[in-house]
Amino acid sequence: MGASPTPSSSAQATVCGKLSDILPFASPEFKDSCQGLSFGQSCSVLCETGWDIDGDAITMLCNNTPAQSAGYGTGGLPAVNSTPPTCVAKPCAARLPNIRGATHNCENKTTLQTCTVDAALGFTSDGVATLQCGTDGEFKGSFPSIEAAVCPTPTFGIGVASTCANKTIGAECWAYCVSGYTGSSQAYSCVADSNAGGAALAPVGSAISCSARRLVDFNPSDATARRLVGAGCGEPAVAAFGLTNAYEHSCATVADTEICICHCNFGWALSGDASLLTCQDGVLTGSLPSCSPVACTYNLPSALGVTHNCSGVTTGGSCSATCGAPGFANSGSGPEVFECLATGEFQGQDPSCAPAPCENLTLASQFEHNCRGMVFQDACAVSCAEGYSLTGPPSQYICGANAIVEGALPTCAANPCSHTMSGEVFQSDSCNGVTTGSSCTVSCQQGMIPNSGEMTCHSSGLLVGTLPLCLPAQCPQTPALGAPAVAHNCENASFGQSCSVYCATGYKLTQGKGELWHCDLVNGSLALTGSLPTCEALTCSIDLNPSDSWTDNCSAELEVGESCIQSCRKGYMQNGSAESILCNSDLTVGGRRPQCQSVVCDTEQLNGQFQFLQHSCDGVTADRSCFAFCRVGFVAEQGAVEWICADGGSAALTEPVNGFALRGVIPSCVAQVCKYNIPAGDPSISHNCTNVSTDETCIVSCADGWLPRSPETGFETMYTCGSDRVLNGKPLSCTKGTTSVASVALSTTRTTTTTWTVFLRGAVKLQPLQKWPLTFKHNYLLQYFVSDPDVKPALATAIASALNVSVHSIELNVTILAADIRNAGRRLSENDTKDMILVEYACSRSFPSLALATDWASREISLEEVEASINENLASGLFQAQVLGFELEISGLPVVSEPSEPSALWVLPFAALLFLCFSFVVGSLCYAHLCRGKEAAAATAIDEEQGKTTLTEENGNANAGAIVVLEAAQVGEVRAGEVAAVVTEDLEVMLQEVGVGFDGSSESDEELNEVVEAAMDGLGFVD
Repeated sequence: MGASPTPSSSAQATVCGKLSDILPFASPEFKDSCQGLSFGQSCSVLCETGWDIDGDAITMLCNNTPAQSAGYGTGGLPAVNSTPPTCVAKPCAARLPNIRGATHNCENKTTLQTCTVDAALGFTSDGVATLQCGTDGEFKGSFPSIEAAVCPTPTFGIGVASTCANKTIGAECWAYCVSGYTGSSQAYSCVADSNAGGAALAPVGSAISCSARRLVDFNPSDATARRLVGAGCGEPAVAAFGLTNAYEHSCATVADTEICICHCNFGWALSGDASLLTCQDGVLTGSLPSCSPVACTYNLPSALGVTHNCSGVTTGGSCSATCGAPGFANSGSGPEVFECLATGEFQGQDPSCAPAPCENLTLASQFEHNCRGMVFQDACAVSCAEGYSLTGPPSQYICGANAIVEGALPTCAANPCSHTMSGEVFQSDSCNGVTTGSSCTVSCQQGMIPNSGEMTCHSSGLLVGTLPLCLPAQCPQTPALGAPAVAHNCENASFGQSCSVYCATGYKLTQGKGELWHCDLVNGSLALTGSLPTCEALTCSIDLNPSDSWTDNCSAELEVGESCIQSCRKGYMQNGSAESILCNSDLTVGGRRPQCQSVVCDTEQLNGQFQFLQHSCDGVTADRSCFAFCRVGFVAEQGAVEWICADGGSAALTEPVNGFALRGVIPSCVAQVCKYNIPAGDPSISHNCTNVSTDETCIVSCADGWLPRSPETGFETMYTCGSDRVLNGKPLSCTKGTTSVASVALSTTRTTTTTWTVFLRGAVKLQPLQKWPLTFKHNYLLQYFVSDPDVKPALATAIASALNVSVHSIELNVTILAADIRNAGRRLSENDTKDMILVEYACSRSFPSLALATDWASREISLEEVEASINENLASGLFQAQVLGFELEISGLPVVSEPSEPSALWVLPFAALLFLCFSFVVGSLCYAHLCRGKEAAAATAIDEEQGKTTLTEENGNANAGAIVVLEAAQVGEVRAGEVAAVVTEDLEVMLQEVGVGFDGSSESDEELNEVVEAAMDGLGFVD
């Protein structure tokens, strides 16, 4: 049994609330493990993902501070007045707006800050978009749709042609002089212009200026002749000349000898000037301009976790983006392709990336943490586990890109354990200063039978384990006590006990008194020590005249014919009358001596009246002495006391025999308190065995919420304090009916289906209340209840209906717990003086899947609600239900098939079980037997031979009348006189059958009690 004290079933630790509901810790930058802790437990506060900690995390303690702090405090301050850690928000970089034609204020925004995105001058949008910097470093929200403005097509005048129609912001075009006009070609650009409606064409350099040629230089007849002869240029000529999409031109429809212009398209950069081409006989002549593709700079892939090879990719080129950033993994279809458009924008879809998970942190037992289920950049706290003290702050760990949770361990020192082991019984020096997780050896002190056990310092600060059973060793016998003149009761004296040494039979005490000897350690060894009494042998006269048994009135010499009378002395019983002695004439003595038998003092009464004594008085005769002394297990204030079998003096201790009785002083004996094998330190056990003394008994039972491991052992066992100061009894082993989860692998070979069975087991006491309307002994009703053959079937049917299980799966045990057994050796309370009913049950139900079994079994309800519901449903109000405990188990049973994954065994809480099982106790049963009334009544007849009452099929009215009395008395509907009036007719017949008279006029409870008890006796009940 463990050394820790048994916890009180009524004391519950304070439970703290959620720290995150309390300012300043309700702010989003803080992360904690402070929820639902019990008094004395600690937790940590650190920075949430999206914030960097500047300094250290802090520790909070659940210490029952005011409610506005949810029960937490640190450094002597409640949570509301404490300083949280310093958390610095991180800047967002992923999805920073990089949109052509957009303006925003998102630079340098940090976690949870917002910014706006809108169209710049020269562009239009579908509205202002708001983005928020997420805790993962990515801007969250939708970008607006941006479109570039279109510049109006200009009118350059006569002699000017251009490529400037429908140009958008950023596009370049050229104006040139047509045939018949002279002037340099000029570049124009579509630019944003707030004064021109948002966009306008502006010359890059000088504006175009074309002038007509002189007439002397122009011969119209020659030109007409050429136009009539030569063919114009169209798409074939364009393709043949190599005008690809890198070029913009006006050469698609050109007449023979006419000119057109060619320059770089949007997305390509021109080196030099645009080229003028001439159409001659259907062929374009001239040189191509120098054009190079421009690199895209807008809409680069920038989502969280994305890497790409798009830098430097130019118009018409492509690149790929993937989840290549450290700490991220692809959660979508894979790499995405982006294309560089002529507008300088990339077109494509960002791949779907997710932070990579980290392995759960595994640390030594002195640390505790919440570093499980983390992903890249998540933070967690590492502090000291229960049983260890933190030196300095707790540590913040981060889930790194390498999938490992990393940080610096805090400094944790193991706490020392305390213990309350008795130094009188146990040698526990090695346990002094032992710390959490360490073990020590506890052995029995000198004078005990050698034994030892190992104890471990538990995180609760208490030593747990199995203490050695230390029993006092017996002292070896000493030769001095073997002397024939002395007797003693030291044969089985054990360490710490005393015994008595006195004069043996045939010897008398000449001085002093009997002596006390002690079993104690002498120079490290057990030995009996004490002084011997002074005794001398009794001498008997061999002279028969006078004798010690008879006396006479005879003179020294008798003359012939003279006679005298001889009779038994006082203290002797005479067999017959006194004898006459005659001096015969022949000088012989005639007659015979009387037959005298010594008076023996009665000792039978001593054995029942003075159970704490031992004595040597069996067979002691008149005027002889004997000795009385405390028996082993009782402490004497003096040694053996001399008693005398006498006919006078002190008060008689026994019934006199011929006036002689044992007389003397009764030794003062104090029962010794048992101190060995006390069932302490096991939280599953409850007992009242403290300070139990020799011959007293106590009850050891399963504590509230615990069940016996085996139903056959029952919930209680009785221990008795022996004379050796050792509690003796059958050990009781209890198992917890509370939340615990154990995973047990089942066979992984050839199983495809599993049947899951929910096994239910528990018990309830039905304690009679002090509400009986009559004072007759209620165990009549309890015996009737338990012995009725209809009770168990009714209980089984009700349980099956309430739990929705098969009635064939129900196993019941209904018994009476006797008050004299339960309460032996302890002070009784008001309710403890009555017997009670114990209902123990076991049942089961099978399901095709673990989910269905768990769902059915996982309903939750408190013990207080269970007991309240049971008591509410006890219709008569004569019983008070007490939930002793309950247990539920879900077991998976594999069916042989092909290989599959292992299934598991789960032990789950099921407080709702008792709510279902016992809310029917009276409503469903109606006490089974008492509801049958006259239909099941059996009559009584007197068995003359055996002198007892039995039930037969005759005289039904008699038993029916008794049941009416019981029903009326039980439900308390009528007073005593009214009961008598109601049942007079039937009861009178019944009482006549059992030989009891009744005239129907009883008005007092006392009279009615006698009637009812007689009726119960007639029904065959035994008190």
